[in-house]
Amino acid sequence: MIQDGDTEWLSTDPPLIAFTVHDRAFAAPRSYGCGPLGRLADRRFGLPSAAGENEISLVARYTFKFYDELQAATR
Repeated sequence: MIQDGDTEWLSTDPPLIAFTVHDRAFAAPRSYGCGPLGRLADRRFGLPSAAGENEISLVARYTFKFYDELQAATR
């Protein structure tokens, strides 16, 4: 995954951070455990697919607590 652009603080209380990422170099395997629908899914989505033939873009959001905040919450 490669980050696109800057990290954005959406909130400071509670802390909430967001950023976008992309990957254009991953391989996608064929489907497993789908029974007879697996072949249909593989054909529909072109699976398996070699590295470099796929692309994904995601928005990541996360929050956190500092260690001293965790201690106060567990008392």
